[in-house]
Amino acid sequence: MQFLSDTSYDRNDSIAAYLRTDSGSLISNGPGYFQLPRADETGYCNDHNYVTFENDVVDKGSCARELSSESQLFVSQCEHQFSVARYITALRISKSV
Repeated sequence: MQFLSDTSYDRNDSIAAYLRTDSGSLISNGPGYFQLPRADETGYCNDHNYVTFENDVVDKGSCARELSSESQLFVSQCEHQFSVARYITALRISKSV
């Protein structure tokens, strides 16, 4: 992940995103950038939609995710992939760490 050397956001800058752990440390949220799920060409959710500073996010409506019929995977999907917590809970947005 590359960070800009200045300390303020400029239009089109990627927005760094981290999760604060229970111990207080910061870890990458996955890609390291603020993301919002969005429908791809198939209608399924694509999490590779990264928000940039001062740019509108065009709402393309809802998107779909498939749930597994296998119970352990189903539980894991509900706790992680389907949870909005990964986008909002303990999320820290910053210019850099």
